[in-house]
Amino acid sequence: MIRLFGLGEKIETTAQDAVLVERVLGLAPNGRRRTIDGTGPWLTGPSEDLFSAAEITAIPNLAAAVADAREAEFATAGSTPASRAASSKSRTSALRVSSGRLTHVRPAGNRVGW
Repeated sequence: MIRLFGLGEKIETTAQDAVLVERVLGLAPNGRRRTIDGTGPWLTGPSEDLFSAAEITAIPNLAAAVADAREAEFATAGSTPASRAASSKSRTSALRVSSGRLTHVRPAGNRVGW
């Protein structure tokens, strides 16, 4: 797991390796048996797909994606439809520094010091 996800190495794996990793991570067997509100198991598909995800989620690959990203991509990634709607309203939450102390101002004007 460290070589694959941490270092981004391409290594030979088997279906048995994938099943073992699912168990070590706590995904199986419960994810393949338990249901959420009767909709069926939340973990489906072959166990080996976990290893395929390393092509995207390995730390070196994530670091390269961040290094190659443009400012517009960061802005898009950090926003959601809800956050864009909230930022357009005048009564949104805000952070401010007053008298050297960080204060969170809630929409109703209640303050909570951090």
